[in-house]
Formats: sequence, C-alpha cells, structure tokens
Amino acid sequence: MLFLLADDHSLFREGMVHILLDHFSNTTITQVNSWYDTHTAISRQQFDLAFIDLTMPGQGDWDDELKQVLATSPTLPVCVLSGSDAKTDRRKVYEMGAAGFFHKSMLTLEIKQNVTQLLNGQRVFPNVRENAITSSSPSPLTMRQRDIMHLLTKGYSNKDIAKELNLSEGTVKCHFSSIFNTLGAKNRVEALCIMQKQHW
Repeated sequence: MLFLLADDHSLFREGMVHILLDHFSNTTITQVNSWYDTHTAISRQQFDLAFIDLTMPGQGDWDDELKQVLATSPTLPVCVLSGSDAKTDRRKVYEMGAAGFFHKSMLTLEIKQNVTQLLNGQRVFPNVRENAITSSSPSPLTMRQRDIMHLLTKGYSNKDIAKELNLSEGTVKCHFSSIFNTLGAKNRVEALCIMQKQHW
C-alpha cells in the first residue's frame, strides 16, 4: 500500500509514520509538508490513502486547497487531520466528500481501527472530544484518569486500556478504584453517568 502523509509538523508526521508502519505491513509512506507538495505528489503518484493536515502553508484557504485535491483525485480516500475542535470544519469536510476526519488528539488504537475502516471503503468521522469547551465545571479527575474514562466510553477492556496507555492491568484497576472514590460511584456505569451529566 502507498500512503500520503501531508503535515507541516515533523514530530507529528514521525508519530503517525510509526503508528501506521507498526500496524500496516508492506506500506510505503510519502511525506510532504505543504499544500503545493501535496498537489504535486498526488498528480505524480496513485495513493491508496491520503492524510492531509488542514493548516499547512498554501496559496489559498484550506477549503479551496482540499477541494482541488478531491477534484484532482476523486477516487482517492482523503482523511483530514486537524487540531481544531470546530464542528463547522468537520461538517464542511464531510460535505466536501472527504473520507474521514481525524482529530490530532486521537489515541493510537483509535487511529489503527479508523484507518482499517477507511481502507475498507468506509467514511470515518468520529466525534471530537470537546470536554474543555462544554464542561460546566472542572473535572476532578487527573489527565490519566480522564484518558482511561475516554477509552472506557469506546468499549475498551482493562487489557486494551493498559496496552493503549502503556500501563499494567493492575495499574488500570487501581486507577478505576481511585476514579470511583473521587466521583462517589459504585461501578463503571455510574462513573460514566456522572461524567456525562457534568460534561467532563
């Protein structure tokens, strides 16, 4: 398979390359860092999947640049990468016909699962986490505890959570005990209900 990864942040590209190569064998990844180089690469090579950051340097607005990409290669699955939480951006990308929208805070296991869906011909527009915007009050949980609860909402088991966050299953269980005590919850279902009510 041949992937195009277009992003002007080298550290992010390196992280994505590591994740993709670790999960998808026999894959070659072409990297570019501007809209101009993106257009050039697509005109010269037939890719199986393209990941494109919206905020790269370019000649025009990102929607004009993306529209050109989609028009040049209408059969190419294009997945947009963005650090923005704006629902309007996600909606616009969807309506323009892109195959997917990945927020840059997406976790490793989510990326792998969603890329698999893209390669199977599905469109992938997962909800962007907007806790920081919609919270009515600060969450009493630590960042690590919030990561664990986020994975729980995705249906992850203790084993999956431990693998995703590089923790032992015992440590994950300890985190859950602490979460229950902090929230005054008896179990995971109660903890999730409390977090949803508080918009944490």
